[in-house]
Amino acid sequence: MKIGIVTFHRATNCSAILQAYALVSYPKSLAHETEFIDCKSEGMASLFRPINVPSIIQKVKRLLINIYMILFLKKEGFIENSKY
Repeated sequence: MKIGIVTFHRATNCSAILQAYALVSYPKSLAHETEFIDCKSEGMASLFRPINVPSIIQKVKRLLINIYMILFLKKEGFIENSKY
């Protein structure tokens, strides 16, 4: 019997790979012909994209600038020391 397995196994974690392996090996052990049908959803693929280093650097830079501005505004008396 032919068995098609629809799965998203391009995630960057071991669980997805192990689950895909288990889903194929059990039917093969019962002498069935198995085949992966890779689900290529753009929404799911965007969750598992490799880390974008320039984007992270830009976010850290923006955070440091915001912290510096808050400290500067406190020092100059524009912001009171209540919540910031």
